[in-house]
Amino acid sequence: MGVLEDIKRKTRETEQAVRQRMRDLSHDARELEALGYEVVKRAIRTGEDVVARTPTEVRQLGLAAVKGQLPQALAGMAVKKVAAAAPAPRKATAPPASKAVVRKTPAKSAAGEHARAAVSGAVDEFTLGAADRVLSAGEALLDGGVQGFGDRYSAEMRERRAEDSYDSAHYGVARTTGRAVGFVGGLAATGGVASAGRVALSRLPQAAKLITAVEKAPRLKVGVDPRGLGRLAAGAGAAGGVTAQVVEDVATGRPSSPGQYGAAAVGGATGGLATLRYGPMHGGAIGGASEAVASDIAAGRAPSAERAIGAAHGGALLGKAGDVLGTYGTASLPRRLKGEVGEALSYGKTLARGKKPNVSKDKVDVGGRKFSKPDQKIGDDYLEAKMGPYADLTRNQRLLQAKLKREGKELLIDAWQFRDVGRAAGVLASPFGGGWGSEETTRWPER
Repeated sequence: MGVLEDIKRKTRETEQAVRQRMRDLSHDARELEALGYEVVKRAIRTGEDVVARTPTEVRQLGLAAVKGQLPQALAGMAVKKVAAAAPAPRKATAPPASKAVVRKTPAKSAAGEHARAAVSGAVDEFTLGAADRVLSAGEALLDGGVQGFGDRYSAEMRERRAEDSYDSAHYGVARTTGRAVGFVGGLAATGGVASAGRVALSRLPQAAKLITAVEKAPRLKVGVDPRGLGRLAAGAGAAGGVTAQVVEDVATGRPSSPGQYGAAAVGGATGGLATLRYGPMHGGAIGGASEAVASDIAAGRAPSAERAIGAAHGGALLGKAGDVLGTYGTASLPRRLKGEVGEALSYGKTLARGKKPNVSKDKVDVGGRKFSKPDQKIGDDYLEAKMGPYADLTRNQRLLQAKLKREGKELLIDAWQFRDVGRAAGVLASPFGGGWGSEETTRWPER
């Protein structure tokens, strides 16, 4: 009888110990997980191989570090950082924790580590971080399916970001070089995909018609009057940069400083001016890099080459996307709406010159009981906005042009093309890609 009672008593003690340990782990899961990732990062530096395939194993590493079951080289400063927040072990009741698996691996060669960091940086940049996300999602699904996917995905992403941070700190030149190579490859791929898409769409009747309209040489060879064009591009870019910063602040719930908004405006304006000369993709890249550098300076830190490269790639990608959507979207509009788009662009350009145009379209006598209705009256001059390669001046507009010339006045002509709208769309869209290349941890909504 005494033996049975002893067995029951030990069973109750064991059950109580297990329940207490589970409460400890549940209450301090975040602290244990944070400590576990510190152990993982130190393992990468010291050449140790630790088992951290799932969040549970990561927490086991954290608990083992607190209990002194890991080598000092692994626990080290990590324990000191969070020991106060970690659960204290219960010597009397807690059963022995399963010892974390630590395997010693041979130290890797410095050349091999530099090469690995370079390849990792190139892949990260070429895919804009998609490789990490895809691999993390795949491993999270394999570990436990849909149940608890968010937590496992976040844990996997934190582990990969920890590795990236370690590479940046210890193999910075190699990683930055790799990212630069990935950036150049990504730009080439972006342009190649756009070209391939255009070729594929050219086989569809409606798409072929749009492509032909975009590629067709314009009847009006005068192009767009350059006065105010640079200011318009810079102003639109600055507005796009500030808007992107507002959206980011709202999404993260974290307001930015005035200096950060100034950096966003500078980067957007630089991208707008660069787009006029180099096109939306390269202009977006220049704007993204400029914003990243200006942001670092505004925050009082040294400019980061890695962040500049990532922001440049994101800006280039969205700049090209805005270009394609703006160009072919405008080409598909009805004729009346195309004209209104051209008039709106010219109105903004006149305002950028510091002039207030009259857009009432009053009749102007051109002689012989004929009249013309210019889109704008700017002081003593007039402006006519046209859109598309088929647009041309009417007979009465040419008569007005000749009359104004005789009077020492001018009829300004803005012959906009669909690609000009694409450039404008790229200027506005590219600032939203500036944060894509950030090395920050990807967040998963809390549950």
